[in-house]
Amino acid sequence: MTPSRLGPDQLAQLFVQAGGSQKYARLMANLAQRESGGRPTINNRGTNRNGTVDWGLWQINDIWRKDPVVGPLFRSGAILTPEGNARAAVHILKVQGPKAWATYQPGTDAKYLGGFNGATAASSTTTPTPRAPAPAPAAPATDNRAARGQLVNQFLNQHGSDPLDFAMGIRALQDTPGAASTPAPRAAPSGQASFTTPPTESGAVNFEGKQVAAWIAPALAYARKHGWRGTVTSGYRTFADQTRIYNSGVRPAAKPGTSNHEGTQFPRGAVDVSDAQTLARILQNSPYGQRLKWAGAKDPVHFSHPHNGSY
Repeated sequence: MTPSRLGPDQLAQLFVQAGGSQKYARLMANLAQRESGGRPTINNRGTNRNGTVDWGLWQINDIWRKDPVVGPLFRSGAILTPEGNARAAVHILKVQGPKAWATYQPGTDAKYLGGFNGATAASSTTTPTPRAPAPAPAAPATDNRAARGQLVNQFLNQHGSDPLDFAMGIRALQDTPGAASTPAPRAAPSGQASFTTPPTESGAVNFEGKQVAAWIAPALAYARKHGWRGTVTSGYRTFADQTRIYNSGVRPAAKPGTSNHEGTQFPRGAVDVSDAQTLARILQNSPYGQRLKWAGAKDPVHFSHPHNGSY
């Protein structure tokens, strides 16, 4: 019987059993948790602006239906089984690399490369032995000419296709050369779920034109894929930004120097958004539910991680 939700170790083992490299297993397990919350039969029908649907654990998009490897998995229905979806993810990783998933964060996700041991993950009595840092695998070179051709055909043949989505899709499918190997941080011990530990990312990143704390961006990307249609109205703020807002008389607003908007290192960091209730509902049932919290009636547009008695 297929479980209703798979954990990080189960996802990593599933990826390896489907033919994936152990070096990428932890990374791909984390991507599956971000994309689907580990739920094998989930889809995001009605969410993508171009009318396509993402399916299963790794949210495999309809654009892959014409792929010679992934297409048969769609036609047989195996795309909604853990094994079939994992096989599709293994193939897509080889073709496009991890950037094929919108929730992938190139800088911060490097820590998940390497270190997965399926035997250790399956054991509940063995204490993991710390490993010396291993070099990260070289990023695979990608030749996306076939995928670009499929996207062009889909755009030309599908009435009402969004030109912006098409342009962004073509940009995402640019060929890339292989990159030189760089040392990777030590992987977390087997069995340690990445979403139960504090994120280590710091700094601000761009999310749809707004600067937000790096640890918040993946949660917003997850919500966008799962139906949130709002926007970020305010993200990271400088001291001067917070001073200007506070002096304007807008309330609620924290005194300059004390606002979570002024920080990026977890647990500091905050966003104000539109359609806050939908975002709150999606996050509550997501892997990010214990990280990014809605302030509710205290500040109806505000999300952050509560600490020291405040949002």
